[in-house]
Amino acid sequence: MKKAEKIFFIYFGLFLLGLFLFIKFRDWRLEKDGRFTLGTIENIASSKSGQIYSVRYFFRGQTFSTSFSDVGLELNKGEFLFVFVSSGHPVTINILDYLNKNVPSCITLKDLPFDGWEGLPLNICK
Repeated sequence: MKKAEKIFFIYFGLFLLGLFLFIKFRDWRLEKDGRFTLGTIENIASSKSGQIYSVRYFFRGQTFSTSFSDVGLELNKGEFLFVFVSSGHPVTINILDYLNKNVPSCITLKDLPFDGWEGLPLNICK
């Protein structure tokens, strides 16, 4: 094996280790102090790999933005979705695991608690 190949594999291994640690740290933060909040789909753009969704979410009186891409989703502009956010670090979020949880039609931004919800508010409509 050539020296350049060895260096490549070492760097690639370090990259994979860093990615694994990043995901584990993100998950640890969310497990430690995660809260549910609302996000809205602000824009949908097409790309070669599917749709790119731009999302604006709200937590503790602040607005944050993020985006994600996915294939096969039937989401619409202006639609609400749940965002799982770290209360200690609100840019640490998880959206993808909760896309299958529809926001009840009775929930609006006025219903959003300042600190979000501890659990998914799925059965609050009366």
